[in-house]
Amino acid sequence: MNSFLRSITAQTGMLCAYTTAPRITTTAFFLSFLLLSSSAFAQTYTSKNNYTGNWSTNTTWTGGTAPGTSIVGTANVYGKVSLTGALSTSTSGSGGVLNIYDTLSITGAFTNNGTFSLKAGGVFNAASFNNTSSGGSTADIAGTLNVSGGFTNANDLTIQSGATVTIGGDYNNTSAGAGTLGVYGTMIVKGNLLTANDITVYPGGLLIVLGDLSVTNSGGATIINQGNTVAVGDISINNAITTGGQFYLFDDTPTFSWSAVIDGVQWNNTNTAALTAAFPTENAIPAWLWSILQGLGVSGGPLPVTLIGFSYSLTNNGIALKWSTATELNFDYFNVQRSLDGRKFETIAQVKGNGTTTTRHDYSYFDSNPIAGTSYYRLQSVDFDKYTETFNVIAVSLEATPDVVLFPIPVVDSHLYLQLNFAPKEEIAVTIYSATGIEKTRAFIKASETNAQLNVSLDPGVYIVKMSSIDFNKVSHIVVK
Repeated sequence: MNSFLRSITAQTGMLCAYTTAPRITTTAFFLSFLLLSSSAFAQTYTSKNNYTGNWSTNTTWTGGTAPGTSIVGTANVYGKVSLTGALSTSTSGSGGVLNIYDTLSITGAFTNNGTFSLKAGGVFNAASFNNTSSGGSTADIAGTLNVSGGFTNANDLTIQSGATVTIGGDYNNTSAGAGTLGVYGTMIVKGNLLTANDITVYPGGLLIVLGDLSVTNSGGATIINQGNTVAVGDISINNAITTGGQFYLFDDTPTFSWSAVIDGVQWNNTNTAALTAAFPTENAIPAWLWSILQGLGVSGGPLPVTLIGFSYSLTNNGIALKWSTATELNFDYFNVQRSLDGRKFETIAQVKGNGTTTTRHDYSYFDSNPIAGTSYYRLQSVDFDKYTETFNVIAVSLEATPDVVLFPIPVVDSHLYLQLNFAPKEEIAVTIYSATGIEKTRAFIKASETNAQLNVSLDPGVYIVKMSSIDFNKVSHIVVK
């Protein structure tokens, strides 16, 4: 056996028997060794399903071995896995592969040199994201990606329908010819979006940029907007833009170079008609989109209703509430809410709105079971997109004898309801007796509660109900069918 084969045999544990069979040439053996070695390196790591663990801990992975922080081969994340520090897919061979089916959270940067795939339902949290151009890396996102810092892209990036990408810093793709961005789902950039390459927002897609949006490549970068795009900061376009969808601008003086083409019209710094047609302002943003923007801290937007006053009047039977609206936009209904302390409110009624209107509408609600003493009322508006606005509180003082109303009479289905017109300071004992004075059941109304329900499994007949506490006493009768 020559010295080369002895060395290979010693390192790999392979034995070569010299018999009368044909000899294995040095070249053939070396190629076989390389194939075996490469297959050994291209390992697949799969985390345990429904398991919470650390990336670097062996017990997190089904094979008992953790991948390194530079992934060689394929890593599949099925459990909830965390890592303190940075992570990358390796450039070795055809590049490492990271597939996230459940949740992966890292405190450092993520660098993709190979293949990154965030599956539908998956979640990936990272401090920053670098999708490099090394080896033709690809990133496909169908789940939820949260990047607290910046996102640098130098290769193709696709955000699938149903996916959400939130970038806390800038999105930077300023090397011409270094990848495109396709948005089928939702992409939110809280910093600036800087690109020298194509961006396509497909039908149903949503791109929101809270900072500046700048297309720097005058040689061919194009924004094709077939969905909804919102640019809150300044906008600068050096090439073509096509707005088959809705492209909303907050910038009153957007910057376009002389080479810019807006929906096929060459910009000449005077043809503002093309600009107006292509870019509606923030005033045209629909309520559902304003709801998202306001959730991101963007101020402004139309309110569901313009309220004109909110007042009350006392009657012998209760409290009459009245209010009016000057305008309503995409408006569904009012919640009428009441509180005993001015802090904790409960909804006691819903009053239907009038959709979208610019004429005055008057509303009212009568509280036939008011609370004795001082109580508080407020209105909450709810639009069709479930955006809510809560209005000012009014205090109502009502002098009335504390009372408890029992219903329904007769009692059916073993349910007896108690409605109080005051908030008791102590719990109230509720005892039910037979007509002959035998106690049948006892329950308690908690302090400060104004509504209660008792389950009474009683034979048909007439019963006496005694309610008593330190500051309240009452005897009533019920009929059970």
